Amino acid sequence: EKKKQKVVLNSAGADVDMTTQDITFHGPVTAKANTGEALRIGHLRWDGRHHKFFGDADVRLTRGTAWMEGERMVADATLRSVELKGNVRIFLNDLSQLGTAKE
Repeated sequence: EKKKQKVVLNSAGADVDMTTQDITFHGPVTAKANTGEALRIGHLRWDGRHHKFFGDADVRLTRGTAWMEGERMVADATLRSVELKGNVRIFLNDLSQLGTAKE
């Protein structure tokens, strides 16, 4: 049986638009995927129409022993596909941990 991927988010609160299914999280926000990715970010928004996360302010994504930092982020619902922009820095202890990163 294939394990369903999920992400658990923690924030001080959130505003939900039931019509568009957009969610604006009140930061700072932390998120943890059951596949191991962890996210820390100042501002985060879920776009219900495009099924993507958009965020900015002190973005840090951790995968295994590697982490990436940037000013802005776009990610899919599972945090497996992440695009970082703005002053991107990548810290690697093992190249296999990098995954997908775009500047």
